[in-house]
Amino acid sequence: MYKCETCGASFEDQATYEKHMDDKVHLPECETCRRTFGTWSACDQHMDDTDHWAPRYDCQTCSREFFSQSAADQHMTAHLVNSKIHQADVVCPFCKLDYTSASGLIHHLEQGSCPDADILNRETILRIVHERDSQGVITNKQIDWHKEDSSQNSKTTNAFNGSFWECYLCHLEFGSATALGSHLSSPFHKQTVYHCPNSNDKCVKEFTTLAALFNHLESGACSCMGLEKVQKMVESIFQSWKPIDF
Repeated sequence: MYKCETCGASFEDQATYEKHMDDKVHLPECETCRRTFGTWSACDQHMDDTDHWAPRYDCQTCSREFFSQSAADQHMTAHLVNSKIHQADVVCPFCKLDYTSASGLIHHLEQGSCPDADILNRETILRIVHERDSQGVITNKQIDWHKEDSSQNSKTTNAFNGSFWECYLCHLEFGSATALGSHLSSPFHKQTVYHCPNSNDKCVKEFTTLAALFNHLESGACSCMGLEKVQKMVESIFQSWKPIDF
């Protein structure tokens, strides 16, 4: 889901969002004081000078927001540590490394960090889950799954604006092409493609990564299922070809 930060309108895909932004000619607006500017560079300079950047990374369990993904991850780990649910080890089915949570294991795989399953990443895992989740138990039925944009290299090397490497989506500026590439590869601009399976209590939480969904379930935020069942879900996803069912 894409949301216009000026008028609050939401859009299903990036193309519709960009058309809206072009049609409405929305002026760049400070994320804190709502002052408007004629150009994105002037707006960014203002937010740099006044420290008016808004936090962009939210906790998938509570409503807190953070200025970096690492800070959000550390906070969400605290949710698990402080949980009353007993935590057992979860073993990677490929490299056999131990993890203290299912979400930790999934994060390991979605980041492409497993040396024995380097073909797995956020996109390939989404494809596997989506193909087996025909009933939309945890994946959004309307998502249009596609491979990661192969032109990302050109979007980093050609993004230099004379001073910084600039994100073509949000106009954040970075000190190197590598930093911009990491930003584009992160869940920051990704669609929310997963949702909580707790339909009984009408939990409406949506997530950009499978790890974030599992973190939500493990935390007991909506009492959807026990930790043991969450861990069995991991085994069923990667060691069974049965349809996903909770």
